[in-house]
Amino acid sequence: SPCKKRKLSPGDDNRKEVKEIGPTSNKQQSESSSSFNSTSASMIDLMLDDDSLRAVFVRTCASDHNSLRQTCKRFLKIINTFEFRLERSDLGYAEVQGVKFSPIKQYKIESDVDNNNIDDDSPIKPLCKQDTEFQTMYDKFGRIGDYGDHEMDYFEVFVDGKRIVLKEFTVYLLPRNPLVPFFEMCDSLDKNLQELSLLCFNNRGEFRIPCLENAVFNEDKRPLLYISEFQLPYEYRSSTSTVGPLIIQHLLNKTLCGCWSIAMYIPHYTAHFTKQEQDQYPEICNMYRRHQDKNQPPLSKSEFQNCMDWQHRFEELTSQDTRQFFRAGFRQITDKLVVEDTTGPYSFVTPLRYINHKVFSQPILSEQEALEIKIMKPFLRDNLKRTNEENELYEMLLNIAIQRQIIIKTKGGSHQEENLQSFDSDVQQEIQQYFDNSTVTGSSLDQLIIKSTAIHVCAQRMAGQALIKFLLDRLSSPKKKSKALNYLNEMGLTPLMLAASSEFLSVSEEFKRYEMCEFLIDQCANKNITGHLGLTALGAFLKYRNSDRDYELTFALERDMFISRDQQEKLEKLLMPIDPSPIDRTMMENYDDSLSIDDLEE
Repeated sequence: SPCKKRKLSPGDDNRKEVKEIGPTSNKQQSESSSSFNSTSASMIDLMLDDDSLRAVFVRTCASDHNSLRQTCKRFLKIINTFEFRLERSDLGYAEVQGVKFSPIKQYKIESDVDNNNIDDDSPIKPLCKQDTEFQTMYDKFGRIGDYGDHEMDYFEVFVDGKRIVLKEFTVYLLPRNPLVPFFEMCDSLDKNLQELSLLCFNNRGEFRIPCLENAVFNEDKRPLLYISEFQLPYEYRSSTSTVGPLIIQHLLNKTLCGCWSIAMYIPHYTAHFTKQEQDQYPEICNMYRRHQDKNQPPLSKSEFQNCMDWQHRFEELTSQDTRQFFRAGFRQITDKLVVEDTTGPYSFVTPLRYINHKVFSQPILSEQEALEIKIMKPFLRDNLKRTNEENELYEMLLNIAIQRQIIIKTKGGSHQEENLQSFDSDVQQEIQQYFDNSTVTGSSLDQLIIKSTAIHVCAQRMAGQALIKFLLDRLSSPKKKSKALNYLNEMGLTPLMLAASSEFLSVSEEFKRYEMCEFLIDQCANKNITGHLGLTALGAFLKYRNSDRDYELTFALERDMFISRDQQEKLEKLLMPIDPSPIDRTMMENYDDSLSIDDLEE
């Protein structure tokens, strides 16, 4: 009978090629529907048993038997080829039947590894679910970690009826329990997870950014599901493939359904390398190391161009990995504080999409739909690139600031103040001589001082009020002076913001932070200005203060560069704007003071 084919769109959930086998006329179709009523090729195999097939084959000519054998062999050979799996995946017909996790298998594998390290030849007892170790140290999510966490990396994934081996596939279930030190737990498991935890959570596992707070119910304290690594076989890595998104959906909705409050992933370019790119990667890494090592000879022109091409390729692959998760329902974290502090986009999904099977049964996004979702990237102020003269002045002031710090750190006793005064006098003469020898004058000199961000580096490095005053006095008008003090540098920060968040002070020098901020405000620095991140100078200080506290809580130790509570309150009062920005207020709320080191030890 003629075979009519109807191909479903790649977005269709079944993704099967439907075949309606029967005669061409409606009458004949009706008469033969009891014999041939199949909707897919797999149904034929279920319908015809061995006796039926034998009945068909015994009636074929003997001259056709060899052709039948060869055809069957060719079918099997084609189905098992890399090219078949690649094309089936790219066209959207590949089917994901399951993502299974077996705690007993994890137990056996981990026990085998431990047993292989034993030197004696004593017989090893067969492992089973009744073992005391399995019953006390494992649950349905595998081995229970020191913090009540789970690391799951023994998944069995089935695509088109066959088990596939993923290059990398690790999932963490992390409790968001106020009694569990969240930062310390994340740091013990994964470096990227530790960075994510500091940006998006506090030490109690609560959200600290609006994007996540608005996405998850406050009452939902179920664990964080973090996908650490996700590398598919090479045939399923193209941007058109549906296998990756389907595996992710199956993992979230079926394998781990109902046990997480939010799922997160950090995209990475290596997840989508082709086989050729994977082979070339060590050579490229070596080239990058040579490029960054000043002791190595410079790269040739062709090598440098090769590095730039690979950098562009890395960005493409990172976007491809991001969009793969977009297709499965993930979305990017859009809070500026996260976007600007990371090299790649953090993505997340909430169980709102997976509350019931009706929501989940919607097909994954098409490739085009995923491409239409904008990926936010760090803001680059290319228009603020310094000219050669501006960069020369910036480098001069940076070196002066570093030399001044060296003098301060050198024990000079009662003569240290005299040494600093002498140093400041000498460098002012040096700078004045530079201006005198320069061809720029008048408004050009104003532009040179402002756009070089020389005042910014002096404020950040605490290079002394006298030096900043000297540079401000070189400007032609009070208006230019105000512009210099409130100018946003390439990072979107003013001198006051840099002074408030400076990391170049020891704990004994913290009083200088207040003195520098007070001096800049007296010189007309505006504390109400918001930078690119939406932070005022107060917000910049709070962000620095929070990072100090996070550091302390992560490693369960006291940091020698830690601001006292009295100094904090005094500086906050000085920097308080008329109307704190929303991100300022977020920073105020994010200060994690509820769990001290003593509390954690208890």
